[in-house]
Amino acid sequence: MTDSKSIMFTGGARGADFEWADAAHEAGHEVVNFSFPKHGKSKAPGKWIDCTEDQLQEADEWLIKASKRLGKKFSRNFNPYVLSLLRRNYQIIKNADAIYGVGTIAIANVEGGTGWGFAMAMEINPEHRSLYFYDQEREMWFWWQAESNTWIGAKYLPTPEGKWAGIGTREINTKGAAAIKLVLMPRTG
Repeated sequence: MTDSKSIMFTGGARGADFEWADAAHEAGHEVVNFSFPKHGKSKAPGKWIDCTEDQLQEADEWLIKASKRLGKKFSRNFNPYVLSLLRRNYQIIKNADAIYGVGTIAIANVEGGTGWGFAMAMEINPEHRSLYFYDQEREMWFWWQAESNTWIGAKYLPTPEGKWAGIGTREINTKGAAAIKLVLMPRTG
């Protein structure tokens, strides 16, 4: 079934980004990959948008808020490539109504750059955004409950639709890749 109204935003990197783009494209969703100068592009299907420096810098106020949530420090003096990756995450999630991710949850936070993306999503209009995450180590989906500020094991996961983002680890394993494909499979009844 093709859903021409669904748009999936991702980073186009190897690993989870590629798996999301491939599965969403196969399911008939429009795919938009965000990148930046000097960012290696995968062979992910879909449209590619290279963020300008101004677009990347839009993220800084949200990265500062995310850093507090994560208990980390944000600095404009980070390695320029890492800084661009974190800023690009903002462009991926800022217009998404739902964010789906794959990786690992450590204590209460998603790990790595994906964690920065989720932390920004928790700060930007959280009452109008759904967050879902597949933990590869636990082999299960979680959803973010803003009221209790915690990840809850998901018994049911809605199929992505509308404007949504698919993000995650570059170190995706076979269980993570399978979880992405399953969440995008057509369902009956």
